[in-house]
Amino acid sequence: MPPAASSCPHRSPVQPAAPSPAPGQAVVWVGDGHRLDDTPPPSLSDIGGGPFLDHLLGEIARHGIADLLLLCGAHAQAVWARYDGTRINGAQVRCLCTPQALGAGDALAFACRQGALAERFFVLNGDSLFDVNLHDLASLHRSAGALATVALRRGAATGRDDRMELTGDRLAAWAAQLGGGPGASDGGVYLLSDRALDRLPEGAGALAQDLFPRLAEEGALAGRVYDGFFLDLGGSDNLARAQSAVAALRRPTAFLDRDGTLNVDHGYVHTVEAFDWLPGAKTAIKRLNDHGYRVVVVTNQAGVARGYYDTAHVDALHAWMQRELIATGAHVDAIYYCPHHPQGNVPAYTCACSCRKPGAGSIAAALRDWPTDLDRSFLVGDRPGDVEAAAAAGVRGHLLGSGNLLDLVDAELRAQGGHVPARS
Repeated sequence: MPPAASSCPHRSPVQPAAPSPAPGQAVVWVGDGHRLDDTPPPSLSDIGGGPFLDHLLGEIARHGIADLLLLCGAHAQAVWARYDGTRINGAQVRCLCTPQALGAGDALAFACRQGALAERFFVLNGDSLFDVNLHDLASLHRSAGALATVALRRGAATGRDDRMELTGDRLAAWAAQLGGGPGASDGGVYLLSDRALDRLPEGAGALAQDLFPRLAEEGALAGRVYDGFFLDLGGSDNLARAQSAVAALRRPTAFLDRDGTLNVDHGYVHTVEAFDWLPGAKTAIKRLNDHGYRVVVVTNQAGVARGYYDTAHVDALHAWMQRELIATGAHVDAIYYCPHHPQGNVPAYTCACSCRKPGAGSIAAALRDWPTDLDRSFLVGDRPGDVEAAAAAGVRGHLLGSGNLLDLVDAELRAQGGHVPARS
């Protein structure tokens, strides 16, 4: 009997291969973090057993964004001490503190002068969470040729909200120009080109109010309305709501087999040249992203044990897959693979392994790693062993057979009450 695997499943990084079409940096504006009493700043408030900022950074990193910059005020030592130099879901976290208290606009200008900003970068508020597909926002930013792109919330605004006027994908006016009235509201998630900061006036306190009206006048501001979960920690009532709303962070997960489900199974596929996407696969993944599902690939890669290729080849192909998906506004959250086989030729990988489907080990690892809404989760694979693995892990399984992944995903989403656009 071959020995059992000691370290499995393997997990590929989800940062895309270079050059990526999407920004690789997200700037989180934490602010000053200073309170008159000893209570922590909102971003460090305990939400569901951990700081709110842990949840927010994890949500950003699952998109494959590698560089997380926390932009802090002069008094945010607690944030610096906890996060600077750490890693979350493969992303590097670093902190930059301003020398004095600044508004978000001036703080970004300071970061730009320090050479800390990429050419394009996401900007998020450190005490709010808006569940949007960041790569869909990036796709809009590219197609619109905008200097800034805003994720908007549907519905009535509150006293804390700005108001906008959206014409197509263009924001024709911002709150200060409207003076109230109907429109979408600011979701606090932006994508900026560094050239947008050239339009910031001196002493810009609030990024949205001081920059976005100018960009709207120039026709350089884009936006899209999203329906995702929104949480703002501003105010004690909202903090109390956050404790009860933490269940919304438990996402349903779509577990997808790779060869034969996402791509044509030519046998031991390990190069870009041999990888052919199946029709509808990329669209199906984006559909899941847009509906708030986590997408996790679980795949057997016995070619490693047989000596046909090594784990570096597997990771490189998966990085290329992620880049391909990001170009369409989609992404996968995680990729788990088993390189073992009991009849292998490479001793280090020749062993029995519970992570090799029909074993449930890879799915079980994902369930440990990610807070998951199991009732709405499902698996799709092209072989009975895939469905057996799902059943062993307590997940519903679908056999793809000769069908189309997009058709199956759309049917699943409709059954869960999701809105699926009609196809011609």
